[in-house]
Amino acid sequence: MYTINIAGAALGAALAGFYWIPNYGHRATNTIAVVLDALLGAVALCAGLLVGRREPAPALIPEASRPTLRPGAKPLIAMLAFTGAIAMGLQVLWSRALGTALGPSTYAFSAIVCAYLVGLVLGGTLASFVADRFFEHRAILSVVLATAALLTFCGVAWIDDLPLILHKIVLDKSLTPAGLIRADFFLAALSVLPATTAMGAVFPLTVSAIVASQTTLGAAVGRAYAINTIGSIAGCFLS
Repeated sequence: MYTINIAGAALGAALAGFYWIPNYGHRATNTIAVVLDALLGAVALCAGLLVGRREPAPALIPEASRPTLRPGAKPLIAMLAFTGAIAMGLQVLWSRALGTALGPSTYAFSAIVCAYLVGLVLGGTLASFVADRFFEHRAILSVVLATAALLTFCGVAWIDDLPLILHKIVLDKSLTPAGLIRADFFLAALSVLPATTAMGAVFPLTVSAIVASQTTLGAAVGRAYAINTIGSIAGCFLS
C-alpha cells in the first residue's frame, strides 16, 4: 500500500506538470485535482457502506492474545520521525538546488518531484521483496540507512555539473519540448534517484522490524506513518 500510494503521487505529479498545467493552466488543473479527490472520496465512502452491510463485524481479539511489537521497537518508531524530517528536508533542498541547475520551469520542477517519487517507489518495492525473504530486518535497515547517506552525498556533489550538461543538450538544434522534458528528468534522476531508492526502503523495512505479527500490522503501520509524517512536516519547516 505504501508503494502504491507513492506511485499514485508520482503519476499525479507527472500528469499535472507535463500535461494538465501546460495544456489547461493552473486553475483548471486545481479544479481537476479537486474533482478527482471528491469523486474518489465518494467512491470510497459508498464502497465502505456496501462492504459494511454485507460483511459481519469482526470478532474482537482479547487484549491478552493481541501480539505486541518486537523488543526494541520504540527507538525504531522514533527514528521514523527523524528519517521523515531528513527525507522532506532533502526534497526541499534538492528542489531548490536542482531548480537552479535545470531552470525554474514547471517542467524542471515536475521532473525533480517525479524523479524523487520514482526513487521512493523503487525502494519500497525492493524493500517489500527483501522483507518477505529475509528476517534480519534491522541489519538490512542499518545498511540501507548508511547507503542512503552515501548516495545523498554523491547526488549533491553531482548537482554542480548538471548546468554544463544541460547547456550542451539545449544547444542541440533538433531538441524538442518532449526531449527537454526527458533531459530534465534524466539529469534530476542522476542526482536524486539512487539516494531516494535507498530512502524509499526505510519505511517498509522499519515496519517489518517492529511488527511482531500480521494481526497488529494495520495499527503499527498507521502509527508509524503518522510519526513519519510529523517528522516530514518538521523537516519542511527546518529546511
